[in-house]
Amino acid sequence: MPEFGLVDDATAKHFRRSYWAAVSFIDHQVGAILQELGRLQLREDTVVAFIGDHGWQLGDLGEFGKKTNFERATRAPFIIQDPIMLHSGAVATKSLALVEFVDLMPTLIDLAMGIQIPTCPANSTEVALCTEGKSLKQIIRRVNRTKAKAPLRTAAFMQYAACMHDEGVWHDACADPQEPQIMGYAIRTRQWRYIEWVRFQKAPVPTPLWDELLGSELYDHTLADTVDNKAESINVVGEPNNTLIVQALSKQLHAGWRAAITTTHSLE
Repeated sequence: MPEFGLVDDATAKHFRRSYWAAVSFIDHQVGAILQELGRLQLREDTVVAFIGDHGWQLGDLGEFGKKTNFERATRAPFIIQDPIMLHSGAVATKSLALVEFVDLMPTLIDLAMGIQIPTCPANSTEVALCTEGKSLKQIIRRVNRTKAKAPLRTAAFMQYAACMHDEGVWHDACADPQEPQIMGYAIRTRQWRYIEWVRFQKAPVPTPLWDELLGSELYDHTLADTVDNKAESINVVGEPNNTLIVQALSKQLHAGWRAAITTTHSLE
């Protein structure tokens, strides 16, 4: 792998073949687990959750790894099999709802136990057990698709540190005690991916310095193309028609994940 520049075609093909082989192998193993649950007659009494690490871009947008705030690097598998829905004969379906991995714990509690979910207070540093996520039970069961409501998000949040002073290590390792000094914060709405790179105060309390904006990015995912990722091939943050959109998304990003939680969004 070159330190800088693009990966040559032969190496890229080798990595892609190996990556897809690994995905196929894991898919087979998941099937083996489900088959064994069926053999033990536990399939209709077991909640099954499948999540995965964020994936490599494999050459998409000229980036081969996964150390970015782009869609390929921050979107990940999140699949839930609810035994109640399985017993009812429901067909597997996809949801357009914005969800995050913090939703896994409350979802499992809600589906398996039906007990009260321990939510986090504003300052949870001294709380032994709580979750910042929301149960996806209503989304999974979709009792009434046209009217049912669920505590969904208006945006999903992510961040990636840029470490500039480390020597002899990966640029994101942040081995130097003064790093990171720059942080990339991103939100993904149903249409937009918006990113801000800002100065970062590491101590005494980790804090983004929103007023020290170093750069921003905006990508319109109505232009999404599964082949060449057209949506993120062009940064449209500077287009005059997007000024108000950028202002609104920046305000939403700064407000944080709690402000993005809503109980009024449809499950559609």
